[in-house]
Amino acid sequence: MPAPRRRSPQQRMTDALTSMLVGMVMMVAFIYLINPSLGVFELLPDNLPLVGNLDEGTATALLVGGLRYFGIDLLGIFGGPARRRRLPPRTVEHRDPTDRT
Repeated sequence: MPAPRRRSPQQRMTDALTSMLVGMVMMVAFIYLINPSLGVFELLPDNLPLVGNLDEGTATALLVGGLRYFGIDLLGIFGGPARRRRLPPRTVEHRDPTDRT
């Protein structure tokens, strides 16, 4: 097993700033989803057809992406493509359409 490489102070600072930025974006997305202002702060009104829920979808995607950045993969819980079991092909029972039994 090779020894881990030492990171330069600049690289550690960049990693820390990136982690803080991702954490802040996650916090804003979470607060937006909780919506403590009961709809006063709404980027797109929910009663607009087809686009009304895009802001909540974007906030959810940012929150899930941030959790994934920190090592919590929520998509794997629901059986994403990497974890999905391959099911055997279904067999179809063929019946004679003239058979009335």
